[in-house]
This record gives sequence, C-alpha cells and structure tokens, in this order.
Amino acid sequence: MKLSIITINYNDHAGLMRTIASVTPVLASDVEHVIVDGDSSDGSKELLTTHDHPKRISVSEPDQGIYNAMNKGVTMASGEYLLFINAGDTLLERSAISKAIPALDGAVDYVIGDLMVQDEEGNDSLWQLPEELTANVLLTRSVPHPATFIKRQQLVKRPYDETLKIVADWKHFLTGLLKHNCTYTRISVAVSRFYMDGISAAVDQQANRHAEMEQVKDVEFSMFKLDPYDAYLWKNYASRNKRVDYLRRIDSSPILRKLATGILYCLAQFTTRR
Repeated sequence: MKLSIITINYNDHAGLMRTIASVTPVLASDVEHVIVDGDSSDGSKELLTTHDHPKRISVSEPDQGIYNAMNKGVTMASGEYLLFINAGDTLLERSAISKAIPALDGAVDYVIGDLMVQDEEGNDSLWQLPEELTANVLLTRSVPHPATFIKRQQLVKRPYDETLKIVADWKHFLTGLLKHNCTYTRISVAVSRFYMDGISAAVDQQANRHAEMEQVKDVEFSMFKLDPYDAYLWKNYASRNKRVDYLRRIDSSPILRKLATGILYCLAQFTTRR
C-alpha cells in the first residue's frame, strides 16, 4: 500500500460526509482510507456503516483527544505514506493524489504540498512554504499538516505527543527536521482544502497555541533560549545601540554577510602574517 488517508472525527456528521465524498473517488489498489471516530453521538457512527468501501477501514470508540485518535489511525494504516484529512476538510481536487503519488517513492520522509485555506467567509488563500525550510521558518510557521505526506515509519518511531492539544503535528515536523535528520521535498501540488473552523485555527485558541509552542521550544531547544534577564538586556541594549543594529542588518542580508565574512578573513590573514 502506497498511501493511507487518515480522517479523525468526533460529532461532525456533516463534515465527515464532506470528507468521505472527497476521498472516495481517489481510493484505489494503492490508496486506502482510515477513519477514526471518537464514539460520536450525532450519527457519524452510522455514516461509517452506510458508506462502506473495500478500501476503507474504520473504528468508532472513545479516545483521549485529537492526537490520540491520530496515533490510533497510524497503527491502523498500512500505507508507506500517510496523509491526514480530518473531518470537514477535503482533497482540493481528484487529481491531487495522482499528481503527488510519483513523489512518494520512499526516498524522503516528508513530501510537502500546498494547502488551500478557506476562512469563515468562504475566501480561499494558498498556503505555500518556501523551497528551503530554515530553522527560522520551522520555529515560527507550521508545515501544512493536511498537505504533507508523512512516511509512516516516522510516526511509528515518533508518535504525536498526546500531552499537547493543538501543536503536536508542528512539534513532530520541527523535531524531525531539526533534530532527527528527516528529509523532505516540496511539490507544487495544491493537495487539500482546510476550513478555518478547527481547534488549531480558532481565534480563541491562539493563546493556547502560542503557549504550547513556547513549551515545546523550552523542552526541545532550551540551549538556544535566553533566560528572562538576558532577554531583557538584549532587547533594551540592542534598541539603543547602533552597532548592534548594524550587526542585525548585516546578518539579515546574505550579500552583506558574505562581505563581512570576507573582510574578517582578510583581517585574520593579515594578523597571522604579522
């Protein structure tokens, strides 16, 4: 099996119907659909029965939250790669999977596509990451989870952190790429449409999201974090000192950075010869 599309659901009957309708046309010999329902009481369980398919497996039972359900889906899946399209979200078009399949060759851990994001007013915007994922990009932004094909073995070795409620997928990508030497490739394929009504997108959850991200940074990358006193000194000293401002400008410009490196190298050679 090349690909398992995993959907988690809890009491979102209408959203689950929309997702099933989107995924069913792409099911094939090398593509399966795994649905994990959290013992819903709104008719979702019955929906799983009426929409049975040879390439769809499902379970409906209590779970301990979003990421517990996702980890359950990983254990049920048999695909080499996994794609999470949760209840309510959809594949952008039928051809999205066929366009992405050639990149799922087992050579890389993450195949990252583009994500169409629809706000509550129905406006679409395309979420694209740069070709090169620097540490700054990964620490401040998120890899688009519903548009990223994840090698199943990575989630077997490093399951989603179930102590987190919102950013466990961000933590998985962050630590995978920065600490565990995971590989990735970008593909110019708009994979899915994400609707801005989930827990991770809700405006009233942004403070919780930020708090969880800071928690992850404290634990996983504490060696790069200033203590509060040093952070205060840096912020206040840097804002008043022109030399620090010049250094910041040099560091933010690749051309100036190379020029400064060249000057320092020449000075070092000159000093050594003397």
